[in-house]
Amino acid sequence: MIRNLIQWCILLFLFGCNEKSVPSIEYAKWVKDKANGLHQIKEIGNYHFDIQYKPIDFVIVNERKGDVSDKEGLEKRKKELEELQYFDVRISTTSGEDFLKEDIETKEEFYRKQYYFSFDFQKDIKVQEGDSIYDCALFHFERDYDLSGARTFVLGFKRDKSNKVKDKILILDTNDLGVGIIKTRIKEEDIKRIPGLKI
Repeated sequence: MIRNLIQWCILLFLFGCNEKSVPSIEYAKWVKDKANGLHQIKEIGNYHFDIQYKPIDFVIVNERKGDVSDKEGLEKRKKELEELQYFDVRISTTSGEDFLKEDIETKEEFYRKQYYFSFDFQKDIKVQEGDSIYDCALFHFERDYDLSGARTFVLGFKRDKSNKVKDKILILDTNDLGVGIIKTRIKEEDIKRIPGLKI
């Protein structure tokens, strides 16, 4: 009897995680927690790549600074956002230097690199889901004016119309950093474990 109860509890935990709803602050912490697979950091060469997959509820929680009391407004915003899937990519260097200045010898090289990452980098970013590959449809290069030297890219891609959850592979294919193609996999099982947002 106790053994059956323990097995039942384990099954409930394994298959019921994504049915659990949590308050907005806990939800945001869960999504940002690297142990949950949606937030990954890679160090390649002289660069750090901080990649955050952003479920729609996470985008909304951040926009509203945790206030999710307006249920009607939340549903309206979800509908506006549901055409795309969202990621943040933050690039920094191991030295703490602005990554745009890394390996630069002239002002002309700096301006060319700045232009590339402000505009043309978008063409070199894709997301793969199953057999489908999606171009970057939303691209915003945030200029951080702090002392960290990191730069953030806010990205959006079309989403699979079937609404079937699949692995998502973010592909950064740029020659400008000299590190080759960077692929980051957000696993299907991690996406399925995302808790609900308590309203």
